[in-house]
Amino acid sequence: MADELKLANLRRQIDSVDEKLVVLLNERARLALQAGIVKGNRDTYRPEREAAVLAGVAAESEGPLSKDGIQTIFKAIITVCRTIQQTK
Repeated sequence: MADELKLANLRRQIDSVDEKLVVLLNERARLALQAGIVKGNRDTYRPEREAAVLAGVAAESEGPLSKDGIQTIFKAIITVCRTIQQTK
């Protein structure tokens, strides 16, 4: 029974973090959209910028996510935000 309560508590905490992540991801998407508007008709793909972002998040990650793991997540975020810029 104690393990079930502990698991339920951990799940509530995970749900809380997920809610915060959704807010932050939408904030990032709004900022990316604004950046796309500022760029105008210029290409939204900047490999040097993407590489810098990926290097930065890898450097910030102290685990337990590996550097590769955090970069995989951010590659997906960047791809979705780039799509938002292109459909503005």
